[in-house]
Amino acid sequence: MGPETRVRAQRERPLPDVDAEEELELGRYWNALITRWWLPLAGLVAGIAIGYLLSLGGHQVYQAKATIYLGQPLNPTGTGQIQSLATNPSTVKQVVLSPYWQHVAEQRAGLANGSLRAHVSTQAVAGVAAALGRVGQNPLVNIVVTG
Repeated sequence: MGPETRVRAQRERPLPDVDAEEELELGRYWNALITRWWLPLAGLVAGIAIGYLLSLGGHQVYQAKATIYLGQPLNPTGTGQIQSLATNPSTVKQVVLSPYWQHVAEQRAGLANGSLRAHVSTQAVAGVAAALGRVGQNPLVNIVVTG
């Protein structure tokens, strides 16, 4: 071996004395805390202030709402309405809540996968004619996304 690659001699460390009694000086830490009493107080006040400010902004829930008219298809003579899947509010609900179309909407909106799950709802809007008991009015449908 060259002079630059010499093996170092091992250092001798004294073995700890397991029978020795050591004193724990809590007074030193207590005195340091008393002299700098304002540090824990400042931390407490800052924590309360930050918690309060976060609680003020935490109640806002964003909501997007769309009202969709399903249309009113008529028969060839124009005297009666045609009932189909396209005019059924239950079909709209099935389509809107299906995982495939939610995934498509997430991709187009640039959202993370699964972010629309359990945040979409539909509701049929009853019109004036439906409230009066008239049959044949195609309903409006509200689609609401919260998050």
